[in-house]
Amino acid sequence: MSVLGYVFESPNPRVSSVFSEAPLPLGEYVSMKFKDPRGGGFITALAIVSNSGYRLAVPTSFLRYIGREGSGGVEPPKLSPIALYVIAEVLEGGFPEPPRYPVPPDTPVEPASAGLLESVYGLGGVVRIGGLAPRKLGVEVRVNPDKLAKHLFIAGATGSGKSNLVAILADRLSAIGAPVLIFDVHGEYNIMPEDGDTSKVILVQAKINPLKMSPRVISTIIIPEPAARRQRRQLAVAIKTLNSNIIGVVRKEKTSPDRVIEMMASQHEIEIEEAEDLGREELLAEYYKELLIKTVKINAHTSDEKKRADTIIDKVEEFFERTPVTITGEQPTKHVRPGTITVVDVSALDDEQKRWILKVIVDELLVKLKEGETPIVLVVEEAPLFLGIELGHPVKTTLQKFAREGRKFGGCLIIVSQRPRSLDINVVSQLQNFAFLRMVQEEDVKAVMNIADNLDQSLANIIPTLPDGRAIIMGEWAGRFPALVDIDLHKGKKVGATPPLTKIWSEMREKEKMGKEERVVFSVE
Repeated sequence: MSVLGYVFESPNPRVSSVFSEAPLPLGEYVSMKFKDPRGGGFITALAIVSNSGYRLAVPTSFLRYIGREGSGGVEPPKLSPIALYVIAEVLEGGFPEPPRYPVPPDTPVEPASAGLLESVYGLGGVVRIGGLAPRKLGVEVRVNPDKLAKHLFIAGATGSGKSNLVAILADRLSAIGAPVLIFDVHGEYNIMPEDGDTSKVILVQAKINPLKMSPRVISTIIIPEPAARRQRRQLAVAIKTLNSNIIGVVRKEKTSPDRVIEMMASQHEIEIEEAEDLGREELLAEYYKELLIKTVKINAHTSDEKKRADTIIDKVEEFFERTPVTITGEQPTKHVRPGTITVVDVSALDDEQKRWILKVIVDELLVKLKEGETPIVLVVEEAPLFLGIELGHPVKTTLQKFAREGRKFGGCLIIVSQRPRSLDINVVSQLQNFAFLRMVQEEDVKAVMNIADNLDQSLANIIPTLPDGRAIIMGEWAGRFPALVDIDLHKGKKVGATPPLTKIWSEMREKEKMGKEERVVFSVE
């Protein structure tokens, strides 16, 4: 192999400084072979280029000063100071180990061979996520799904490839039997599985079912203001009263809740304007709203309660006007089963509603896990909405509880964020597996270094330069050593990818031109 440079110094076993004639690209895998200080063989160190510079070996001004500038037509020599992050060392005939010896000065630096990379990374798991960068090396990277019980944190800037990695994981984990639930904040996970089996992707439009959630939670969603405790309490009592009446009739008449709601609306002579234009689900929601408003009025006995009732009714009407509500729909967790991807689309809800829906889902999943149901993978997108530093919402406590207790029963939590600096370190520090894609903000890089204790500064230097789809993979799920991986492209995930604007605009312009020509021909005729 060709020599790329020579070690100048190694301040510790993890870092080596190298001089080369020309810069090396960041993220390049290299090797350094040196004699075992204990004797009896050689050690080969595997490293990644973590920094690279370029300068004159001798300043031109100094050459001019001593009268050597341009002497004999020789161009002043240049050199590249390069920093290496040492990943592992392999003793001849042995297994890879974390680096124990600093690489000696004057050790030659060479391109890493595929054989060396296979020896370090070839003991991975069963689920492929991509190939070792660069792909031309032909070394695939597999992760161990058993280690996901220690949870996974995916971080990267917009467009860096986070949702593609989620799609790859969801598809390939479900292919080995895992039930996967994706809490889809932006409505971008309508995935076409790689095997073409669309039946294993269950798309659920998140709606709030007031009959399936606790009155306290529903009243908090409708009236979220912290100071409105009495209004919330009064509304919760009304919801509990109405739901108890509905459920009582359901049990007595042995019928369905929707039939009971229609019957009660008829008894109270509730008429909905433009009812013929509404679907049955929308009509049932309107009936429920009117029955709830009547219950609020009936339950208001004291003068104070009657004063609060008007405000409560306004907030109830506003809630039903802007919120997707279902009376017959099941909770999203009812759809979870082995080998499937359940995508809960909450893009139609506001941030506060998303938080409450997620809390309810996570609580239910934790109960199911404790009851012995199949271990599940839960993916939470846009983590700062639910785990923000300043957030005081119960969903944060619920996610923390799932991370702490869920692992005992096989609950695997995957947190995804483009703003790691906004996350509560006390919660995300429980995540012990990592995938770091490109991040350009210094605060975000510092944040992930705080979250991942073993992410060294010299390795973190690579993060801002990563191309789309390339990630630093760390933690037990990836094996003993961090890896630089080109994540496989999931061709079945279209939404969320950066659109080809030039192509779209060109096609639209051509259609517009054709449309104008047709209109001209038509007008002439």
